[in-house]
Amino acid sequence: MANKEAKYDKVLLTLAAIAALGVSGTLYAFKAGFAEKLVQPRVTPKADFGIIPQEEVTAAIKNLQQPFEWTAPIRQNKPVPLNKSVTVVKKGLELFDLFVENPPLRPPMTNKFLRDHDLEYLSPNVGDLDPDGDGFTNLEEFNAGTNPKDPKSHPPVTNHLYFKERIQHNYILVLQSSSMPLQVKRTEPTPAGSVFIETLPKDFGFEKNATTQRFNAEKFENKIVKDENTGAEKDLSELTVVDTATKQKLVLVYKVPNNLAEFQVNLEFWDKTIQPLTGIKKGESFRLPNVGSTFKLLEIQEDSATVGELKEDQSVGRTFVVNKRP
Repeated sequence: MANKEAKYDKVLLTLAAIAALGVSGTLYAFKAGFAEKLVQPRVTPKADFGIIPQEEVTAAIKNLQQPFEWTAPIRQNKPVPLNKSVTVVKKGLELFDLFVENPPLRPPMTNKFLRDHDLEYLSPNVGDLDPDGDGFTNLEEFNAGTNPKDPKSHPPVTNHLYFKERIQHNYILVLQSSSMPLQVKRTEPTPAGSVFIETLPKDFGFEKNATTQRFNAEKFENKIVKDENTGAEKDLSELTVVDTATKQKLVLVYKVPNNLAEFQVNLEFWDKTIQPLTGIKKGESFRLPNVGSTFKLLEIQEDSATVGELKEDQSVGRTFVVNKRP
């Protein structure tokens, strides 16, 4: 029994000795390569960066050393804390601060107008929008100084009255003779007609069965003019006529057409839908659809008309010019 235990102890001692030899060898090998691992590898530069710009480096260092003062922006006469953000919109490559008036984000409307009325400033067509549904766009309300969010606050409804066209009705008279009896001919409108005047003054007209005559021939002057260059004589005899319809006096020159054109206008009222107002003559009154006021056409120009708003006593109050729609 004692011999078996002695042999077992020898085996354990032998194994321990072998393990000790293995650990010793590993530590020796690690110690031998440890110095090489601590050596810093050499790096070969790939390019020569040249001489360092000392002046630029010095200037950069000085700039970094200078203290920078952070100033809070002023909004509505109050500084905004630097730890709070402000509304900034990017349009294209430019940034717009809505609390600063310049540059405006949606000109000609100001940033204050967009901000105060909480308009859809992110929409490129914000000027064409009508948030209160009163028929006027944001841009129109801005130009008029009204509130685009209040349907009771809007520009005058006559701002939506536009000039469409002028219609001309020719009325041409020609003095056809230069001695008594005088012949006056109407060439337009058709059918044409002529009247003969034997004595002056004389009322005359071209409308059949008319109770009153439109014209009154007042005076005739036989006039012969000699051309200074050629010496030829030219008949420029004149008949002075009063147009009782317009209270105007006109002179009919022998063989020279005189156009007493009458005009009418066609207007358009843009009240969500286009309401035509056609054939209005000078001096006539008219009403706008869905509007209680009455208006009178005062003057007719080629591309515009002058209109007056009638008061209760039918006198003319506010006047304004109606232009073509832009």
